Amino acid sequence: KRDMDALYQVRPHPAPSAAASPSPPPPPSASAAPSPLTLAPPRHQSSSAALTANKSRLMNLVMQLRKCCNHPYLFEWPLDASGNEVVDDILVQASGKMQLLDRILVELKRQGDHQTLIFSQMTRMLDILEDYLAWRRWSYRRLDGTVSSDDRRKAMNEFQDENNEIDVFLLSTRAGGLGINLQTADTVIIYDSDWNPQADLQAMDR
Repeated sequence: KRDMDALYQVRPHPAPSAAASPSPPPPPSASAAPSPLTLAPPRHQSSSAALTANKSRLMNLVMQLRKCCNHPYLFEWPLDASGNEVVDDILVQASGKMQLLDRILVELKRQGDHQTLIFSQMTRMLDILEDYLAWRRWSYRRLDGTVSSDDRRKAMNEFQDENNEIDVFLLSTRAGGLGINLQTADTVIIYDSDWNPQADLQAMDR
């Protein structure tokens, strides 16, 4: 029984001494203060080049998105068995903007006595619009940066001559902004806006 009492006897544990507690770390010295980070010259140059490359890719992406909004034929034009470009009603149905343009021009043609100016930033889009007008068998004239001054003057005179009954005048926004006088037109359509809004406003003033 004495052995059992000795076994179950509760013995107090000594309290931990102050020396056993961990001491706080010393404060950092002034000489160990972190210095401001600077970008090494080689890495800075590579970062600038990367930013330039990213900007170029972004601008290219924006241009591709603009082409998507304008017409899918800007990427690839369907060809027939002979390898010629197909121009039919699919040219209108393939693009929502072209469908809206077609409805507007058909209504203006039905009303009669209307002349329309269509501006586009992309000359390739003017090619599509030109094929569309030829498919509709409507009379038109075209002006872009590749047209000489003599042909430009001739096209403007023919468009404003009442005896010719020309329905549409196709113009690139940059080429149609200066030196153009087409006062007989009563309708202006901006098919795709220019990067500079002032270019569109200047073109419409013509």
